[in-house]
Amino acid sequence: METQPLVLKERKKFKAKGIVLGYLWMGGLGTMHIKPLEGDSREEIVNKAKAKLENNTLTGTGDFNDQIGVTLNIETTTHIEYNCKDFYATENEYLTIGDLTDKQDDFLVNRVYYGDL
Repeated sequence: METQPLVLKERKKFKAKGIVLGYLWMGGLGTMHIKPLEGDSREEIVNKAKAKLENNTLTGTGDFNDQIGVTLNIETTTHIEYNCKDFYATENEYLTIGDLTDKQDDFLVNRVYYGDL
């Protein structure tokens, strides 16, 4: 008789890095990396980002008079333990939140996608 494979647990971790665009206190537009976000789901990450964007607290530095948009790289890591072995899979999703023009959106997406994080 064959023994059945044993899957003990499947766990997911969600975290996000990103770049925010906003109006600086001294005038003009600027960008800055956000403080990393973590959550138990993609939706929790998105809700945290929206709330922090609204409160101008994505960077935690107070450098912006007004934060107008953010592009996130949401990383989902799935950990499966199968027959006493660990397996990991990572997926990345890019998401932009906020009131950005197409040009501003392209600018942020390119900075995030092409490795400015």
